[in-house]
Amino acid sequence: NKGMQLLKCNDNGNTFVSNDEFQDKSKKRKHQFMCLNRRIRPHRYVMISMLHHNNLLENNLVSFSLETGKDLNCMGSKGRPDKDTLIRILGKTKLMHKYVSYYDDLDKMSPRTIDFDNLQGIMGIGFESKEPYLDSYFSIVTETGFPEPTKFATEKIFRPILHFHPFIVYGSHESLKMLKELGFKTFSPFIDESYDEEESSFKRMQKITSEVKRICSMSQDEMHEWYYEMQDILIHNRELIKKYGERYHESQREVIDNAYEELMK
Repeated sequence: NKGMQLLKCNDNGNTFVSNDEFQDKSKKRKHQFMCLNRRIRPHRYVMISMLHHNNLLENNLVSFSLETGKDLNCMGSKGRPDKDTLIRILGKTKLMHKYVSYYDDLDKMSPRTIDFDNLQGIMGIGFESKEPYLDSYFSIVTETGFPEPTKFATEKIFRPILHFHPFIVYGSHESLKMLKELGFKTFSPFIDESYDEEESSFKRMQKITSEVKRICSMSQDEMHEWYYEMQDILIHNRELIKKYGERYHESQREVIDNAYEELMK
């Protein structure tokens, strides 16, 4: 579906980073990363708190809303983060209590939008805007699940691929392994991806935090060079998702045919 949107971009109003824009190495990008969050969930609250704790929130492209009553806040009672989930990710540590204490600060910043102002009016399947990708060097993808043991991907993990963006997946154990099985390349050794091998959500969060901080410690010139060292990987992934897009209607027919065969058994 996402590949098909890329191929049909002239018809659907979405915008994607072009080959020429990607190849233009003369422009330095203002921000280090982007991290899009439509529905706030406890594990996404942890990520946003981590960025806030490390002074990485203000000058980067991070969207979120803590507003209640708008189908955007999917946390615990009264819109506050569910502590059981926070403990699974952070342990019973002083840091966990520190992150909980950031709620009021983050609430004052909310809503914070990046690509589209109306968070209620967008869906993950469409609504692509190239500008934030052209103005940042990598994505932190906050998948729908993190502490859960399920292994699946939503459209979120494919969005940076469409825009020539390297990424860290803040998702379930072995999310990157699944992408590789689909033929995509990931970003080791440019990004330490050992986090994907950690079954423990606590250890996985620690490794992701360390790697985000390491990358963000680079100067703008260093990050610019680091980004273009991954050029071959980014091109491979973009071309592969196009090939998946070319098979969109064929694959939909296969799903329908298989479902029909199961019903007729």
